Amino acid sequence: MFANKKAIALAVLTMSMTGIAVADSLDLKFVGKDSETILTTSFATAYPTGRLEFRTTQSNASFYAYCVELVEDHAVAGDGFQTYTVGKFDGVQATRLNGLFSSSYAGLASATDRAAFQTAIWEITHETEAVMDVSKGAGDFSVTNLADPLKTEGFVFQVNSFLGKADAYAGQDLYTLTKLTSNGFQDLLTVTAVPEPSGFALMAVGLAGFGLLARRRKNKQG
Repeated sequence: MFANKKAIALAVLTMSMTGIAVADSLDLKFVGKDSETILTTSFATAYPTGRLEFRTTQSNASFYAYCVELVEDHAVAGDGFQTYTVGKFDGVQATRLNGLFSSSYAGLASATDRAAFQTAIWEITHETEAVMDVSKGAGDFSVTNLADPLKTEGFVFQVNSFLGKADAYAGQDLYTLTKLTSNGFQDLLTVTAVPEPSGFALMAVGLAGFGLLARRRKNKQG
């Protein structure tokens, strides 16, 4: 019975996460963010970077997202739920973002790692030059300095390392990318892991078990 419960839980979790990718729109509320890393770039001055946490009305579940634009700010908790259109990335952006997440996302271990990862996303979504490089003066998007200038060189090195791994990645996409677009706030990027073939089988077993339990309960009630 315990194994069946685990399978059912996995199935329900997978359905709730993939629901982000199939709905036309989502109502999201900002929950919080990582401890801030403040940086100045060629696009913005003294701007916080890192992952953002949101909550959905559909399942009341929370999930993490990254910003994909610097023109607008993200919604704050006081703004309440805001509607985002669900879409996807295309072309070179999609390829590079998939490479970035597939090569580095699972290894992010600290707020600084996630801040550098977020900065790599901005490079991919804002840069028009072929070479991915956030060094000062390199291309359209570049990092000028952090609030702590002594850490700038190491931070830039870490961002460029993420970008290099993204460009070099040649394996299968490990995540499904979803773009969440808002008219009044930052557009966002969130991902769900692509299940392995064995994961699909386990999910099917879980769904079958869930249906069987539902039928048993209905029969008892009848």
